[in-house]
Amino acid sequence: WTTFDNAKQLVKAHIATPSDFWVFCGYAGWGPGQLMGELDRKSWYMVATDSQTLLKELARQSSGAEPRNAGLHTWHQLMGMIGKGDTADQHTGNFDDLMLKEWALENLLSPAAGGGGGMMRKPTKPEEKEELDLERPQSIDELLGRVLSSTRPSAELAEGSLVRAKNNIRSPFLLTDQELHKAVLLIVREDENLLVGAMLNRPSAKGIDIQIKDKHTGRTQVEKIPVRYGGQFSIQGRDSLIWLHNNESMKFARIGSEIGTNRSGIWRCTADDVSTAIGRGLARPEDFMAVSGVVVWAKDGSTPTINSPVKFDNFEEVHETRLAKVWGSMMVQEVLSKENMKSSVRLANDAWKEASLNMPGWGRRKSQEGSSEENSAEDTFVYKSDTEVSDLGDTALGKWLGTFLLGWPNFDA
Repeated sequence: WTTFDNAKQLVKAHIATPSDFWVFCGYAGWGPGQLMGELDRKSWYMVATDSQTLLKELARQSSGAEPRNAGLHTWHQLMGMIGKGDTADQHTGNFDDLMLKEWALENLLSPAAGGGGGMMRKPTKPEEKEELDLERPQSIDELLGRVLSSTRPSAELAEGSLVRAKNNIRSPFLLTDQELHKAVLLIVREDENLLVGAMLNRPSAKGIDIQIKDKHTGRTQVEKIPVRYGGQFSIQGRDSLIWLHNNESMKFARIGSEIGTNRSGIWRCTADDVSTAIGRGLARPEDFMAVSGVVVWAKDGSTPTINSPVKFDNFEEVHETRLAKVWGSMMVQEVLSKENMKSSVRLANDAWKEASLNMPGWGRRKSQEGSSEENSAEDTFVYKSDTEVSDLGDTALGKWLGTFLLGWPNFDA
């Protein structure tokens, strides 16, 4: 290897030509023994040839290569050269290839060419921030009280707002944070520093047993409700779960409390409130949601926020008239299992669809300025495939749910 200055000197001295050089941005590294372990698992194949021959072949094939193809054609050719052509054919066009193409579109293609230009972005200098101490037992109010100095709501959203991920053709959560794709969230805390939300339509494989005593027979029965995955930040301590309800009888009896401005109509309660309401016959276990974890966004522009016009505008508020249908779709969901995985995803997506007033299609959207934009086939489909980008987003969500909530990475959405 050499430096850019040395390369220029070699070209100036006619010792080399520009085509003799390869320019790399970043590198891959392995710890001791890591690469050998990956070779043993067949994650890599050894290429039995000298480096000069290989580099010349790579240079020949990559000349004029399309970045959106992510080097897959070159990989396929090299697999054929080492007698692995049949293996390459079996895996061509699968989920991994499609995701790689979308990654290439976001990171290797310049904005001028319709890409994200990710490799061209200058890294921002990280600012010192107070970290959330999730190890010490604390309630969510204690956790956020240290960094939230006021309860002043934003101009667009406030505590108690119900929001949903926007209906974009190319999901902003395709490559990262796939769990937020088609998610419905409740804003449980908001101020000028942070915005905190909890996903509601992501039931996990864990459940809570709630005992019910029959007033007539005196018998006790147990009903199970799902613990819903609310986000990556877990809260330790007695108040580790966020309990929610939308029961009018309980609201009338003032069991629980409104959340912020109560724009969604959803109330927050405690585990004791649940026992009280069920004991008084005001509610049943299926009237409650138990949510574990929250999503936290910084509002200083360093990370995507729901309101941020700079990086993302990925969420929209759910109108209060849609709450009954959205809540109804989510409350049918059960504790996640392999048997109900597909139906659970369908119900989650139903809730997300119900959250829209007009339920627009993927193929046509209104821009922020109000003009409608037609999306070309090139935008609608993954590069050189018959897979729609919107369908790939659904598949990626299913893979995430299967892997992280069920331990089933091979789930086929």
